[in-house]
Amino acid sequence: MYHIIIWGLGADYYNLYNLIKFEEMKGNIEIAAAVSKDDFRTTVDGYPVISAYELCNYRFDYIVVTSSKYYDDIVKEAIQLDIEGVSDSRF
Repeated sequence: MYHIIIWGLGADYYNLYNLIKFEEMKGNIEIAAAVSKDDFRTTVDGYPVISAYELCNYRFDYIVVTSSKYYDDIVKEAIQLDIEGVSDSRF
């Protein structure tokens, strides 16, 4: 089972919601947390909502970026935060 961080809680996340739940039900993934800049939410769909700076407090195997609109910004932020395993040769 992979421990996943979801990064981005906009329309793309909700388009992928059923797929995420299906993979959870099959036992393939477990969502550790969701990263969002929205300070007003503490949970979404039962997942804790955290800031990017809190990622160091969570164990995860992969980050799934669920925002096509802000993908580049999210990758840049992850690189700036020096999150292990995050790289993109475009930046």
